[in-house]
Amino acid sequence: MKEPLNANSRWNGIHPLSCFLMPMQGKNQQELLSQLQELQLRLSRVEDERGHMIGTFSQALEQGKAVVYRRNFDSKKYEYIGEGIKDMTGYGTEEMTPELWDSMTVSTENKGELAGLPFPDAIRKVRKGDVERWIADTRIRTKNGESRWVMDMSTSLRDSSGRFYGSLGILFDITDRKLAEQELAFTTEQLRLQNRVMQDDLNMAREVQQAMLDRQYTHFPESVPVEECALRFNHRYIPAATLANDFFNVFTVSDHEV
Repeated sequence: MKEPLNANSRWNGIHPLSCFLMPMQGKNQQELLSQLQELQLRLSRVEDERGHMIGTFSQALEQGKAVVYRRNFDSKKYEYIGEGIKDMTGYGTEEMTPELWDSMTVSTENKGELAGLPFPDAIRKVRKGDVERWIADTRIRTKNGESRWVMDMSTSLRDSSGRFYGSLGILFDITDRKLAEQELAFTTEQLRLQNRVMQDDLNMAREVQQAMLDRQYTHFPESVPVEECALRFNHRYIPAATLANDFFNVFTVSDHEV
């Protein structure tokens, strides 16, 4: 069995990280090994702190119906997903997988630079690097069959060569907002239909009014020729909306009254 890597190792075996140290001997080798161990320890602390920071950030966001996640498309797993995913979907962190999430998705509305693009085209642009940020409103079916809306905002993760391999994002529960938007859209459509009906009624009233108007104008008194009359009527069109009533008529009461 090979001896663990440390400053006092006698090198019974060759450690993968120490092969470049073989030409060195004595104190220099021990110092470099010690520095290497210190570097490994510091990297380990950084990873632990990063995980703690993500967890703290996630906890703060989840108070506002939000969940942080880190998705790896190579391994097809969530490397991290916040505990709030259970309240949002009905599935716990140990159950949630990208495959499960995709099966829960009913529809997706791309936003921002990806607005209007079909889902496959949007994914293709993100993976190529044409777009770095993903924003979409997604309707999901929860574990108990409830329909909910979630806003998915994420940024691409790439390796040193620029290859896309995952995403770091946040899921926001926007169900209340979407329901309000749908109610507003329904009310707006109802008002539009009512206005259309009212306009059709006004147009019909105007046509009836025109049909009922006399084609020959009355003169007064009627017992004399038009050229000798004291009063002659003409017309001027005024839209019905500006009148107190849509229908009116002028008729003779007597030889001296109209």
